[in-house]
Order: sequence, then structure tokens, then C-alpha cells
Amino acid sequence: MRIISILQALLTPVIGLIALYIAWQQWKSNELKLKMEKYDRRLRVYEEVVKMLQKVNRDFKPKWDDMLAFATATAEADFLFGVEIPAYLDEIFSHANKLRLANMEYKAVTQLGRTGINLDQTVSELSLHSGWFTDQISSAKEKFKKYLYIASRGYGSGTAGTGKIASKSSSSDGSCHAIPIWRSNSRSSSVTVFRFAHC
Repeated sequence: MRIISILQALLTPVIGLIALYIAWQQWKSNELKLKMEKYDRRLRVYEEVVKMLQKVNRDFKPKWDDMLAFATATAEADFLFGVEIPAYLDEIFSHANKLRLANMEYKAVTQLGRTGINLDQTVSELSLHSGWFTDQISSAKEKFKKYLYIASRGYGSGTAGTGKIASKSSSSDGSCHAIPIWRSNSRSSSVTVFRFAHC
């Protein structure tokens, strides 16, 4: 009877510990889910940047509708990144608009015969902004890299679009298994997050 009384006395704290453990596991799961959702949203912004840069580099004649669509698609960047990314997005829009206006001036002079426009200055503007966009594919990747790389204790992943897995040492018996737990697929990149078991 005494043993039964002791077991009954221990039952309540044991149940409490189990409930606490379950709550902690749910919290960790929700935390990971929020991080992955944030990552997906950041990745979409980067994809819009790449899409815009590719469109401009195609013929260096940015269209107003494409610029507006770009601004709309990246509007939430203020809430997802540090100040340097929204500033970079504004810079892309500004250079695109200046390039668009320079194209309009060039066409007005060379095709419509309009006077009062400094053609040399217009050609200089075309060269300046076209050159800027030429350099941006690699520059954009560098600017976004720190936001699109996932690495934390117990997890590893590749940088966006590389497919490389962050290294983690194996256990003493040499067994280390990477278990994919989340994957983000898109037209321009694919990212997988792994959980390392028995490491």
C-alpha cells in the first residue's frame, strides 16, 4: 500500500513533466515553421530581384509596368530584411527609371527628330545605367546571401540554389545521417534543410 501511495504521489509531477516536454516540442516546431515561412518570403523577394535584373539586361529597356510589378512584389522587404535590402530595391527601381527615361530621350532625338536634348549626355546616361545593371546579377547574390543561408546547431543546408550541405562531424562510430525535413522549390533555386541524426 505504501508503494502504491508513493507511486500515486509521483504520478502528478510526472504527468506535469510530460506535458511540459510536449509543450516545448510544439514550441520548437512552431519556431522552425515560422523561420521557414520567413525564409520562403525572403526567397520570393530575391527571385523578384533576379527576374527584374534579367528583364532589364535582356535589352536595357525597362518597362514601366514591369517596374511597378517589381515594386509591388517586393513591398514587404521592409519587414523581412535589414535596411540595406530595401535601399537596394529602391536603387534598382531608380536606375531602371533613369535608364527608361534615357531610352525615351534617345528615341526622341534619333527617331522623332526632337531638339533641345543633349544627345551626348543621353548616351552617357544609357551607358552608365546599362553598365550598372550588368554588374547586378552577382552583386544581388552577395547582398542576399546572409539572409538566404540557413545554418544552426543540429541543422545544415545549402546556400540558395547551390545544393551544398553545411558540414557536420560524425559520431565516434562514424555514423551520421542527414534527414531532409523541409524543402523549398522554385524556378530559380531549391533549398533543403536537413536534420542530422546520430551525429
